[in-house]
Amino acid sequence: MRGTRSFTTRQDVRQLIVFCAVGVALAAVYFVVAYALSSGLGLKAAMASVTAYVLMIPLGYFAHRIITFRSSAFHKVAFPRFVVTQCLAVALSWLIPNAASGLFAAPRWLAFLAVCVVVPLVSFAAARAWVFVGSRDSPSRIVGQ
Repeated sequence: MRGTRSFTTRQDVRQLIVFCAVGVALAAVYFVVAYALSSGLGLKAAMASVTAYVLMIPLGYFAHRIITFRSSAFHKVAFPRFVVTQCLAVALSWLIPNAASGLFAAPRWLAFLAVCVVVPLVSFAAARAWVFVGSRDSPSRIVGQ
């Protein structure tokens, strides 16, 4: 993992803003694909959602690699790490609502809002510190792990 460094440069802020913008664009594509799979091919909603999410993994990887983090890390290292973070994101999106409603009796909307905040923050931190280590924007350029 990248050594801990402060989050204070313009580049750090740029990464966070671009991460959010890319994430919104990817979410829009996911929505269209999931809807098309459900209405066009007749898949049940859950299957259409999972299929669309899995199909979005390579697109998300390249979008964040090229646009957000400007990474030069080797694909054989970065892509499997990205897949792991996506699995973590899916697990958190299941765990948070279950814990919020089951343990704390929180309303569903609050649980879903927590997912919308926690999952992207965890994904950003993991991508920045572990997945795309070796970005051209980073002072600690580790390329060939």
